[in-house]
Amino acid sequence: MPPDDQAADADEVVAEAASDASVEARSESRPPDDAEARIVTARNTALRTVKRSLVELQNEALEHLRTDGAWMPSEEFTDRFREPFAELTATLSGVGDDAAGSAFGADLFDAVTSAIDHARSAGAGEREVAAAASKVFRMWRSDEAERRIIDAATVVSV
Repeated sequence: MPPDDQAADADEVVAEAASDASVEARSESRPPDDAEARIVTARNTALRTVKRSLVELQNEALEHLRTDGAWMPSEEFTDRFREPFAELTATLSGVGDDAAGSAFGADLFDAVTSAIDHARSAGAGEREVAAAASKVFRMWRSDEAERRIIDAATVVSV
C-alpha cells in the first residue's frame, strides 16, 4: 500500500476512535437508565472489537495481495467476527448468538472478493487491486460495522 494510503487509513482509524469517544461522551452527558447504559456499553465494546478486527484483516489482506498477485481470501478469513457478535447478544439477552457475526463475515467476504475480482477483471495492477480491497474495508469500518452492531443489539434488546 502506498505511504499516502497507509497514512490515510491510520488517520481514519484515529478519527473513528475519536468518533466512538464522542458518541460515548454524548451518551454519558445525560443520565441513562441502567438498561440503556448496558446496551450502549455492549454496543461500543462490540464495535471497537469489530473495527480492530477489520483493521487487522485489512492488513493481512494487503500483505497477501502484495506477496501473491493471485491471492483471494478464503471464507475462513472472516470467521473472526462471530465472537464479538455472540458476546454482544450474550450481554444483552443472556444467550450468545453468533448468527449476525456469521452474516457479517460472509457479507464482508463477498464484498472483498467481489472488489478484488472486479479490479482484476478491469485490468488493474497490484496497487489498484489493493486499493479496491482497502476501500471495502474502510467502508465496512466506517459504516457497515456500526449499522450491523446496532441492528444486532436492537434485535436482542427489544
